[in-house]
Amino acid sequence: MAVRSSGRGALAIAAAALACGASLVRGQVVFSDNYSTDTTGNYTLTDGDPNEKSAWTVSNGVLNYSRTGTASWSSSVFLLNPSIASTAGIPVANVSGDVIGATNYTTGNYYQPGLVISGDPTNGGFVVAEYENGKYQYHFVLLRETGAQLIGDEGGVTNPPVLADFGSIAGHLTDNYHISALIDRTGAHPVFNVSITDLTTGMPVVTGQTATDSADPANYGGTQIGWRARYDNNNAMFGVDNLSLVNAPEPASLGLVLVGAAGLMVRRRRS
Repeated sequence: MAVRSSGRGALAIAAAALACGASLVRGQVVFSDNYSTDTTGNYTLTDGDPNEKSAWTVSNGVLNYSRTGTASWSSSVFLLNPSIASTAGIPVANVSGDVIGATNYTTGNYYQPGLVISGDPTNGGFVVAEYENGKYQYHFVLLRETGAQLIGDEGGVTNPPVLADFGSIAGHLTDNYHISALIDRTGAHPVFNVSITDLTTGMPVVTGQTATDSADPANYGGTQIGWRARYDNNNAMFGVDNLSLVNAPEPASLGLVLVGAAGLMVRRRRS
């Protein structure tokens, strides 16, 4: 396992309340990053295989993933440092972000871009990702992963790791997508509410689909947010943008509506 972290760089966040130690307000935007400046110093890169040699770099207002290492199946996560913001202490959190389609893709396995909604390489957690495995190939899914699975092989097509299937995007792999995932830890188990929109066509992939991780306690997994990629060679490249964390209002259904509306207002438009 290869881990790289650097000090705080230029910030593009809304985390003043956390920095000041103030209590969080329901519906408050805790963190947002549109990568208009290079904020990579606020994240930690972890490759499951050190020979992957992945890179997450900011260019033209987008965070871009690429790799230059040995050809082999491997995973990379790029997680926001907890000192900046995390889901810790937020019982109902909404994490969202955009996946920018890979312009170099032609055919075969796609690059499995994913939004880490709460997790870390030690404790595991949850990811909404494009999946390349059996019956879920080219599907968006919600994954429940151990730490080893988060930076390695996800573990197959059973439940876990696949908590929910959001359907195939086989005909639109290189479109841009907005993912919004609410995680509610107020009960006995983690409960999720996920919406995904194809920003290229303007059509919803899924709206408000719920899922429960009934096999795990509410506090399962780590609390970092960020991005994930998984592929077997150096063709893998794609962009991500507009990472956001909101302390969602309760009940969860109200939070989803308000967060979705806020996202439409504050998320940078992308053609």
